[in-house]
Amino acid sequence: MMGSETVKVIIVGATHAGTVAALQILALDPTVDVTVYERGSRLAFIGAGVPLYLSQQVTKIDELLNMDVATLTHAGATMRMQHDVLKIDMTAKTILVQNLITNEQFEDHYDKLVMATGSAVVVPPLYGVNNHRVLMVKDYQSTKDIAGAVQHAQSIVIAGGGYIGVELAEALCQRHDITLYHSASYLLDNYYDRPMARSVQKLLTQHGVHVCVNEPVKSFTETRDTLTVVSRNLRKECDLAIVCTGFVPVSNLVQGQVELDRGGAIITNKYGQTSDPNVYVAGDDRNSHQNATGEFQYLPQVTNAIRQAQIVAYHICGTPIESRGTQGTTALSIFNHTYTMTGITEHRARLLKIPAKSITYQGWYRPQFMTKNARVTVTLIYRADNWKILGAQIRCQHDVTQSINIVSLAIQNQNTIVDLAFTDMFFHPRYNQPVNYVKMAAQQALFLETGKQ
Repeated sequence: MMGSETVKVIIVGATHAGTVAALQILALDPTVDVTVYERGSRLAFIGAGVPLYLSQQVTKIDELLNMDVATLTHAGATMRMQHDVLKIDMTAKTILVQNLITNEQFEDHYDKLVMATGSAVVVPPLYGVNNHRVLMVKDYQSTKDIAGAVQHAQSIVIAGGGYIGVELAEALCQRHDITLYHSASYLLDNYYDRPMARSVQKLLTQHGVHVCVNEPVKSFTETRDTLTVVSRNLRKECDLAIVCTGFVPVSNLVQGQVELDRGGAIITNKYGQTSDPNVYVAGDDRNSHQNATGEFQYLPQVTNAIRQAQIVAYHICGTPIESRGTQGTTALSIFNHTYTMTGITEHRARLLKIPAKSITYQGWYRPQFMTKNARVTVTLIYRADNWKILGAQIRCQHDVTQSINIVSLAIQNQNTIVDLAFTDMFFHPRYNQPVNYVKMAAQQALFLETGKQ
C-alpha cells in the first residue's frame, strides 16, 4: 500500500504495457488514482496475429484486440480514449492533453507517470514509399487496409525477411504470387543462424514464394496499372507492396527530459524508472537488458512489455522487484513446422567479439516405437571460455516450442552447458526421449569439450 494520501498515476498509451500496468497497479492498490490516455480508439492490438487474420485463420479482426475499455474501467481506471498527450512538463509534473473529438486542450497532474507509448513502423527513406500501393503493417487500421488491398492484388512484393515478412509470405502465398525481398544474405538473420534460416527459406520456396536475398529494395514506382519495385539487382512488377522493416521507439514526448539511447529508446533502471524517478517506462519505447550479452538492446516484444509493466506497477505500489532482463525469446510457425529461439546467434556473438561455439543435435523428439514422430534439430550456442549458454534454436514439425523456455531461463540464470546437460527433466514416451533433446544438445556440447578424441 502507498499510504493515506491518494496517489495519481497517469499512463500514456493503452498499449500492452499500458493496460497491464493499469490493471496491475489497481490489483495491488485499489486506492491509486489511475488515468490512461490513449489517442486511438482501441487498445492493445496483437500484431503477431496479423498473418492469422490475413490467412483467414482468424475471421474477425477485433479478436486481435487483447483488452477492452470496459475491463479497465471495471478495474477502476479512468480511460481517456482519443485523447492525445501533446506535452509533458516533468518539473511541474503535468501533461498537456488534446481531446481529439472536441479539440479541447487541458492539463492534468501526476504523482507518477508511466510512458507506454510503444513503437512505430520504420519508414525507410525510399523513393515512392508513400505510394498508395505501398503499405506497412503495424496496427488495427493498417491491418484492415492490407486485408482490403490484397483482395484486389494478384502479385505482391514483401520487403523485409524478418518474422513479419516471413509470416505474411506464408499467409498470402496460397492465393497470391508472392516475392519476398531481404537485404541480408539469409532470412531471419536477427534470430537464427544460417543453417536454420535456410530451412525456412526452403519451405517458402517449396510453397511457391520467390525469395530474393541480398536484395535491399531501392524504390517503388507506379505506372498506369502496376507498381515497379527496384532492388539492388532486380526489377519486379506487382500490384501491391508490403514493407516490413522493423520498428522504432516512440519517445518524442520525453526527448530532452530523460536519457535516451542512440536509437531513441528510453533508458531505465532495473525498476523501469527513467533518469527522472517519477517517470517510468514499459514496453516498446524503452530498451532492455539482453542477458546473453550483458548489453542493452532494443527488443520490442509483447512479452517484454508485459513483464516491464508488472515490475513498474510493483515499484509504484511499494514493492521493488528488479527486472530479470530478457533473452529475446521468440517462435515461428510456418507450413506446419515450428521454429523457436532464445538468446543470440553464433553470428551475432562473433560480431560482438564473444568467444562462441555451437553444436547442432538432430534426433527423434520421442522414442521411435511411437507411430507418429518427428525429427527435431537443436542448435546450442555457448561461450568457449566458461561454457555459459548464449542462445539456442530449435525446429521440428511437432510443436516443441515450449522447450525453448528452459534454455531462456538457463541464460537468465547464467547457467552453463553442464547445468543444462544434467537438469532434471521428466520422461514420458508420449512427449520426449528418456534424455530430452535439449539435454542431448547440451551433453553433445559437453562431450565435444571434454571427450578424448
